Amino acid sequence: MILLFISWFPPLELKGELPSFDESYTELEKDSPTFLVLMEEHKKVTQEIKMRQEWEDDWFHNKFLLAGILILGFVAYVLMPFEWESLKPGNKPNPQTRLISDGVYLKPELIFNTPTCLTLALACAISLIIDIHIRTHISAAAQAGLWIKYHVEDTFLGSNKCYPELKGWETFLRNSCENEHNGEGCKKGMNTDAFYRFLWPHLHVLTWLIYIIYMTLLFRVWRESKIDEGKISKSKINERKKILGFGFFLVHFPIVMFAWVGHTFPSMFESQSWPWGEFGDGAEGYYIMLSVVLIVINLFYLNPRWIIEKLAKLAKVNE
Repeated sequence: MILLFISWFPPLELKGELPSFDESYTELEKDSPTFLVLMEEHKKVTQEIKMRQEWEDDWFHNKFLLAGILILGFVAYVLMPFEWESLKPGNKPNPQTRLISDGVYLKPELIFNTPTCLTLALACAISLIIDIHIRTHISAAAQAGLWIKYHVEDTFLGSNKCYPELKGWETFLRNSCENEHNGEGCKKGMNTDAFYRFLWPHLHVLTWLIYIIYMTLLFRVWRESKIDEGKISKSKINERKKILGFGFFLVHFPIVMFAWVGHTFPSMFESQSWPWGEFGDGAEGYYIMLSVVLIVINLFYLNPRWIIEKLAKLAKVNE
């Protein structure tokens, strides 16, 4: 749920007083310098939106490729040293093995170990970095669309009295409740309906899947490290925990960066803070705090005693 909110892309709007144009702009001659420059700029911006959407798709496909290579390496790591045990009549299976098929067993330590966690952590970090790159393209395309809406479509269509219902494409996508008709309710477009924009995080589903698998394995391996404290030297246990801790940082630092980059926009724009909130500045702070809450929850499951001790020290300092 926390990842879903962090991945939510808020609607954008220009800050302050919105630009308005009188009817004289709709009567610009096609060979006037103002009209020609505006049309050239419009072509350039539409090409940029198209280019960024293509890059967004390319990076989405590359995420499957790059993360898939690391996961393939993980599978190869498990399968290459595969320890098969064919049961013969009268032989009892080793209790430390798991049944794969009739007469074939696999040792779980080939999966639940530190190298596996580190591999998945790297795959998750790469996927998150790609998600940050994808979000920057989505944000830039949204900002370009606002320019088209207010400086092109509103210029030539906004004051059109002959066809008051005619809307440009970017205006149509950003239809808001201010334009609702009496008795028809609120009809929002794709770029203004905050709850519809919960569908946008589908671009990050692969990242969520890798993250869930990684955290599941991490909890298992961390718990087994505590069990092995009496069987393995303390130095090896500490070394294992340092590697697991590095993987944990490797995954969660990009999550904080995604929360910051994904909800930060240039100062001439403002975004909706929450799906049920108003437009304003500083929304990125809420999502950074949300990502920190996710980190604290995971740390509490990993080492609750350490979290309790830290909270107790903070309480004493505040006193």
